[in-house]
Amino acid sequence: MKAAIHLSLSVFLLFSGGLLKAQKVVSYKVIVNSSNSLSSMKKGDLSKFFLKKKQKWPDGKDVLCVDLAVDSSIRKKFSKEIHGRTVSAIKAYWQKQIFSGRGVPHLELDSESKILKHIHDNPTAIGYVAAPTSLSKFKVKVINIEE
Repeated sequence: MKAAIHLSLSVFLLFSGGLLKAQKVVSYKVIVNSSNSLSSMKKGDLSKFFLKKKQKWPDGKDVLCVDLAVDSSIRKKFSKEIHGRTVSAIKAYWQKQIFSGRGVPHLELDSESKILKHIHDNPTAIGYVAAPTSLSKFKVKVINIEE
């Protein structure tokens, strides 16, 4: 009897672990102005945009990235999933860039409504908001992020 329970538990854990890995939960969505022709982007390119390692859209226009405030839980998730780093590591990256004269971080806004308004007003802007955020009042669209 113990062996059957142990086997059942092992099978359950095996399958539930696989299901958890298969169901990647994304708590944010990446958005651009609705006039932007892109519908998807590679994760590495997105990271390069936000680290200013790549600063032009495919059409040659300047990319305007906008971040949420450093204490935002959505920013923490975005930094971990897109850059593979913590927010504090990204802050340290920007401190080095500033100190060496190579660049300054992108604009930071303290609310998702301000992010949406900024992207609505700037055709070359890109940012992110919490997944459940309504976009209906703004000229923005979600783009897919590919591995």
